[in-house]
Amino acid sequence: MNLTGIIKSIFIVGMATFVFIMPINYVNMNTLPFILQFTVGALIGWIIFGTLILYALIKFFGGTVTKPNWNNNPLNFKEPFNLIQFIGIGAIIIGLGNVTGFFVENSIVSLFGLQFICTGIGFLISMKVSERILTGTNKR
Repeated sequence: MNLTGIIKSIFIVGMATFVFIMPINYVNMNTLPFILQFTVGALIGWIIFGTLILYALIKFFGGTVTKPNWNNNPLNFKEPFNLIQFIGIGAIIIGLGNVTGFFVENSIVSLFGLQFICTGIGFLISMKVSERILTGTNKR
């Protein structure tokens, strides 16, 4: 097994456990417009931001568009897709830990956790968008 992948997994599981035990939530904001604004807005915003970050890293560091591997170093800016994959998967798992912990404690869903989940999904989608933009492929 690769030490980098194990360390990344332990870090994410540790953070998810922490937010499961001590969940975070926004106070008194359980309205539908708030959910739409901060979950859908987070998803769209992080897709755009992740795409811009990937583009900038590839152009600035002379990186390449490579398929991410969990066992690769996320701080190697020559392969920035590894960083975005780590952030995306980490945000989803930490968000799920927060949502689950808050639901167990209060019987309602944590909006903070939902925002984290949408952030992670946005980063993962930004990888696909960046791949299509930078390689010029139009797969269907």
